[in-house]
Amino acid sequence: MPFFFAAQGLEISQFSVILLIAYSQYFVGLGRSWPKQQTKMKKIGNQIVVALAALLSSAYAHAEGKEFSPFDYTTLGVWANSPMGASARVGLAIPTGDKVAVTIGNEFGLHGSKQFVGYRAAYVGHGVGWGGIDVAHWKTRSHPWLADDHTEYYGVEAQLIIFRAGLMFPKGDGRHPKLSLGVGLGY
Repeated sequence: MPFFFAAQGLEISQFSVILLIAYSQYFVGLGRSWPKQQTKMKKIGNQIVVALAALLSSAYAHAEGKEFSPFDYTTLGVWANSPMGASARVGLAIPTGDKVAVTIGNEFGLHGSKQFVGYRAAYVGHGVGWGGIDVAHWKTRSHPWLADDHTEYYGVEAQLIIFRAGLMFPKGDGRHPKLSLGVGLGY
């Protein structure tokens, strides 16, 4: 498989990033309504794309001959944030450089859920730190923190070590943008 990508002039990591960008365009439909048949196919397509991205990033790690670290290829976290309340974050990270990765995944909370595509980086200097920025799609359920019930939001969220803040724009008319604030542990 690496020979195919080399012959095409692409490294596996570049192909994985291109695949994730295509996936992000696919899952953030920005308010388009899909018939039931297309929705079912879309879910199957999402699973296939995430599995391919995981496979390609794993192949890239082994092709480089470097030691395998699960934190290089995952994004995990536990948060207390608005609008979801207590939540757990899980996703895939595709390294694009040393301590830099493109991330994609879900966050499941007590009062809602979030799908995200983002970029994270870690730094080591006079200490250790990490941060990231995500483009996200939130869906709230009943009694969300600092947001409206049963509403979909699109926006951006940034993380610096244990703090997160973002701006959420509601789908539809007549509602105002909301802030997303949180504290927790995640990488």
